[in-house]
Amino acid sequence: MIKFSKESQITFFCLLIIPIIWSSLNYFGFLDYLKTKSVDWRMQFRGEVPQSSFDGNETIVVEGNLSLPKIPKVTYVNFDASTLAMDDVGERPWDRAFFRDMALALIERGNARVVAFDFGFTPKSMSKMVPPANSFRSDMAMGELVAKYPDKVILGCVYSGVSTPFVKTVGSSAFPPFFKDGYSLESSSSSGKYNYPESPTYPMINYIKGEHIGRLGSFTVPPYRAVDEVPRWVPIWLPSGGKSHAYNS
Repeated sequence: MIKFSKESQITFFCLLIIPIIWSSLNYFGFLDYLKTKSVDWRMQFRGEVPQSSFDGNETIVVEGNLSLPKIPKVTYVNFDASTLAMDDVGERPWDRAFFRDMALALIERGNARVVAFDFGFTPKSMSKMVPPANSFRSDMAMGELVAKYPDKVILGCVYSGVSTPFVKTVGSSAFPPFFKDGYSLESSSSSGKYNYPESPTYPMINYIKGEHIGRLGSFTVPPYRAVDEVPRWVPIWLPSGGKSHAYNS
C-alpha cells in the first residue's frame, strides 16, 4: 500500500477543493452565467463591426463552384411607423398582398437570396370582422409568393400558446419543443400541452403532388432563464410539414 507523506496529503486535499468548487458553480448555473455574460461584455467592448472593414474581394467557394462574399450580407427590413403611414399599407389587419409585393421587390429587384418574415401570417392574426373572401384573397397573395419562390421565402411561426380548432383543446405550449417531444398531435408527457406553433396554413403553405410547398421558421426567442430574462436563443428545429402540419392546415 502506497503511503503519502503528510505534505502530499495536505496538497491533495487542497487541490481537491478546486474541482469541488468548480462542480458546485456549474451545478448552480454560475458558470453558464459567466460564459453568457462574458460574451455580452466582449461584444459590447468590441462594438459594431462596419461592413467597410472587410475586403470585398475575399470570397469562398461553395457548392456549384459559386463564389460568395466571405462575410454574408444580412439586411433587416423594418415595418416601422413611417411604413405604417404609407397609403399602400392601409388599416389593420394589413393586406398580405402588401408583404407579397415587398418580398417580390426584394427578390427580383434587390437580388435577395432569401426573404424571411418574422410576422405570423396565421389564421388567428386575421380579424373576424374581415369577410372570409377578403381573408382568403389576402392569404392567396402570400401563397402565390411562396409558390413562385418556394426556396427563397421563409414564413414565420410563433409559439404563442394559442390553440387553433385543429390543435386539441388541452392547450398549446408557448415554448419550442425538445427533440424528445417530437411533433405528434398527442400531448407531450412532460408538459401536458402540444408543442406545436401557431403558424401559416393553406393556401400559404401547401401540399401539391406529394410535395410540401413552403418553408417555415420560428421567430420565438425564449429568454435564457438560467442567466437572465434576455432573449438570446432561437430554436433551430420546429415541427413543420408532414402529417402534423397537414392536419393543422
